[in-house]
Amino acid sequence: MRAWGAGQVTIKKRGVNIDPARLRRAILPKPAGDAHITLACTRVGARHVALRLDPVED
Repeated sequence: MRAWGAGQVTIKKRGVNIDPARLRRAILPKPAGDAHITLACTRVGARHVALRLDPVED
């Protein structure tokens, strides 16, 4: 998160049993910049994965 300059993280979850607030505190204990990062936590087969989502510009 620091490398991306994350200051705020939004966590979306699909098919995983996690607490988004707890995960947010674990991966971003203090802001590292001004960027707003969105992560999608999901499963691919039996593996849990996190995907960084970027907005699509028209």
